[in-house]
Amino acid sequence: MFNLIDNVSKQLRILPAFSGFDSEQLQVVPLQTLDHSEVYRVRLPDNTSLILKRAGVSAGDELATRERRFYESVAPLLPDGLVPKCVFVVDEPSGWLAITDVADTHLPSVDISNPSREECTQLVRALAVLHGTSIRSSDITEAWSTVTRTLPKAGIDQRIAMFLEALDPFLHEIGRRLEKKERQLLSSLAGINEKLSSVSAVEKNILVHGDAHYSNFLYSEDAGACIIDWALPMISFGEIDLAHALALNLPRRIGRKWEAELLNEYAAQLRRLGCPVENERIEQRYSLAVLYGFVSPVLWWKSGVPEEHWWPGFTNVFDAALDRGLLK
Repeated sequence: MFNLIDNVSKQLRILPAFSGFDSEQLQVVPLQTLDHSEVYRVRLPDNTSLILKRAGVSAGDELATRERRFYESVAPLLPDGLVPKCVFVVDEPSGWLAITDVADTHLPSVDISNPSREECTQLVRALAVLHGTSIRSSDITEAWSTVTRTLPKAGIDQRIAMFLEALDPFLHEIGRRLEKKERQLLSSLAGINEKLSSVSAVEKNILVHGDAHYSNFLYSEDAGACIIDWALPMISFGEIDLAHALALNLPRRIGRKWEAELLNEYAAQLRRLGCPVENERIEQRYSLAVLYGFVSPVLWWKSGVPEEHWWPGFTNVFDAALDRGLLK
């Protein structure tokens, strides 16, 4: 561990923001060290701190590059406090991203597998601000669309294409363990593109987070939620994020109690932002987004993610589809 911290401190000194400090003056605390991402808290001599993220594989790592481009091009267009502020970006030699540390005002979820009602409410309000800002300003979607033209594509169309490719193998291997109604629903998702075609181009022209689970939000009673981990933004319809949070990642014993209330809160927050919304249309798009929610567990399975990580999401989203009468 000490060798890791010392190595990071030495690497930081080559960055312009840290060139005036000795390694001993920088207190480096590892927050996450995964194959694809490394995250550190760096405390400076003036007692302020930054969060540094680095691509774990290379500076060209797609997810890390997408996040750096998001913070450079899109984050400045979003309301203050919705995302951490970008301090600097360095693409070479290791692909560093430095953002403000909000630990003094925000905390992570106490239990991401069992979030509180207040955490769910803050998450939904933050998503409404993100989506509402995008609805009111085409600059946001234009900025991200410009960025993604220079990166490998990873939008909703590409994810659906990968899902459809994996669907038959998934059914072949997992199908015998599923109930008949589960197999029928999954088989019907071969036509998911047709189902999603009822969402208009205007409704799909919204910046979505793309990975809206509870560990990607930091919570504050006073300031509201702050959204982090921007490796998977997409241009789509906002209910994609809602279903990811409320159907895929919220245990159904909670979701059944809170879903209607949280969807109403989402609509109310959009109205507070001056966005024209219809609750009925939000409900319709949300149901479609619940069906899209099957994409993630199937792709996790295809990627070799251990079953204990994708199976709960699969059963959550299936039960959400059952609750909403989508087994047709």
